[in-house]
Amino acid sequence: MSREKLNFAKQLRMAERMLRTKNYNEAAEQLKDMVSKCPNWLSPYFMLSNALHKNGEIEEALEILLEATHLEPFNLVLKKHIINLYLEYGNRESARELLEEIFLLFPHDKWIKTTIEELQSPFVTETMAKLYKKQGYVDDAHGIYEKLAESASRKGRKLDAD
Repeated sequence: MSREKLNFAKQLRMAERMLRTKNYNEAAEQLKDMVSKCPNWLSPYFMLSNALHKNGEIEEALEILLEATHLEPFNLVLKKHIINLYLEYGNRESARELLEEIFLLFPHDKWIKTTIEELQSPFVTETMAKLYKKQGYVDDAHGIYEKLAESASRKGRKLDAD
């Protein structure tokens, strides 16, 4: 391992200690420096976002993770963190859009299913049911359609269940 990589690893460990001891401002400063010097390493982005979040800077924490998506655009853990921050920030629509996107890539992830159901978006949930049906998971699709029909009848709407 090169001397520079060892130095970055040492800095990362120091930032981890700062986070554990709740020195969020110091950790954030150290991690911002690391991100600028090593912009292709995902770990400092996650840790910086965490430090900012712990410091109450939710919008900035979200921006850091959105910036990191260029490194690994299909990283499910990264996308889940972004969705959680969208929801915490109150941006349900962006959370729904990202959920739709990752659902297509990871249709059997339980967290995604649960989060979609919690958001109770009829469009997204119906899209999920249609995709299940196309993939041959008829029982899963049927269960979703039942929940949608129940919800629609309570709200006086009609469900388009194909």
